[in-house]
Amino acid sequence: MTLFSWLTVAAAGAVVLTAAVGRGRTYATFAAVLLGLQSAVAIALAPHFEWCFPLYYYLQAALLIHFALLVRARMRPLVYRALISIPASFFLAGTLDDVRENASKLAG
Repeated sequence: MTLFSWLTVAAAGAVVLTAAVGRGRTYATFAAVLLGLQSAVAIALAPHFEWCFPLYYYLQAALLIHFALLVRARMRPLVYRALISIPASFFLAGTLDDVRENASKLAG
């Protein structure tokens, strides 16, 4: 496993633990399922995006920070939304769209 893989798994685990302590079991379960699937796809796609690895790593970090800060959900400043929230949502949608495309190819 690469350093990116280890850091992604560790950070996703930390977000889930933070969610369990700070917000409860329901959000922790939601975060575990969503981040587990997204992290697996991001790790699998990482070798294909070596050409833009700083951006790819930034987007993954933004996603994990976004979910960690959702433990204490509130309106955030414009800078947070521009640098963390919107890129995180974009990256989450992109990685999960890859799952949808591959699932439809396998289905027929």
